[in-house]
Amino acid sequence: MKRRKANIHKPEKEKSGIRKDTSKRTAFAVWGLIGGLLFFSTLAVMLSINTRSTFNDLRVAVNDDDAEQEEESELDIVSADFFLRDFVDAYINVSDDPDALEERREALHEYMVSTDTEAEWQMVDVDMEGERRLEDVSLFHVDETDEGAVFEYEVTYISDSGEGTTEEQTLLLHVPVMEQGGQYAVKREPYFTEVEDLSASIAVEEEERNVDEYVGEEQEAILSFLDEFFEEYATGEEDDLSYMMREPESLDGAFVYEGMVNESIEEQDEGFSVYTDVQMVDDVTGLDYEFEVAFYVEQMNENYIVEAMEIQ
Repeated sequence: MKRRKANIHKPEKEKSGIRKDTSKRTAFAVWGLIGGLLFFSTLAVMLSINTRSTFNDLRVAVNDDDAEQEEESELDIVSADFFLRDFVDAYINVSDDPDALEERREALHEYMVSTDTEAEWQMVDVDMEGERRLEDVSLFHVDETDEGAVFEYEVTYISDSGEGTTEEQTLLLHVPVMEQGGQYAVKREPYFTEVEDLSASIAVEEEERNVDEYVGEEQEAILSFLDEFFEEYATGEEDDLSYMMREPESLDGAFVYEGMVNESIEEQDEGFSVYTDVQMVDDVTGLDYEFEVAFYVEQMNENYIVEAMEIQ
């Protein structure tokens, strides 16, 4: 009798429903993350406070340095004006008397800067007839520079030929001055301009200089125009220069134009820069007056016009 093979299967074990407890590990990780965030937040705040404090200290130090520099470079206008009043008096008052001229020469030398050369200042070596007398003087403006300042005085003076001819003039006298240790000296020759109208101002944009001197076909025409211009500038009125100058000004007959020397013309994009020494004399006394001037001229209506002029 055959035996039947028993069809018996091993019963599978049921999975246990009980899981391992990981809550402690999760809580530790969460608290560790929170602690790390708190640590880095505290560190960032401390660094921010320290950086801001350092920046504030640096800013205070820079401001203090700027204040000290401004204080050191500030020119004492009152004391400089006190010094220059006597100079203006000695400069304007001049006569053809030899003794008076020698006294004036000695007086002016006390106000001048010392130089390495023995070249004579033009303002102390004069040749004239009659006298020039100061009537009134007042401080008009102070233009501070890197090396000092230019003091502008409105002066009224009378030119007397000594033969009954007198003429009163009111002009601005510009006096370049240097300061060192609270003491002052006149840097270079004073120069005259007309009294400015304070209701208007002229802005001059500096042009980039071309190193090549212009010697082209317009050179002769430009110099001829400038000769005519200075004739009107010295003896004419402002209206007489309206066709020659963008913003007319003149010396209103105070001087007579003699000529130009050391002319130099440089071509620019739309015009010409001109540099020259201008020679004039007092209309009454014949006193010499020379100054350096820079122009910017352009063509207009087959002629030229002065767009800008600066006395050096």
